[in-house]
Amino acid sequence: MILPAGQGGETEDGTLAEDFGTQLRQALANTATVLAAAGATMSDVAKFNLLVVDHNEEKFGVVKQEFDRVWGDRKPAWTLIPVPALALDGMLIEIDVIAVVPR
Repeated sequence: MILPAGQGGETEDGTLAEDFGTQLRQALANTATVLAAAGATMSDVAKFNLLVVDHNEEKFGVVKQEFDRVWGDRKPAWTLIPVPALALDGMLIEIDVIAVVPR
């Protein structure tokens, strides 16, 4: 079982895009990088929590589109949690996953 820290949408140099979709794609890429370091892939994600600042239907549409791109028809169980703010100024999203790698 792999339990990495939550991943936000900041780039390697700590920059946060102003756009929700860009941050979401970067957070997914950051999650994939952390999982790869532990010998896992996004397909090993069994459950995740998605924290979204100022959630709305437009953001939910972006989330569904990106999740279709990453997981297709085999999405893990997930919970979307609307929040008023996250750890960093300008941070719009955080992904917290649980991955399971078969032995």
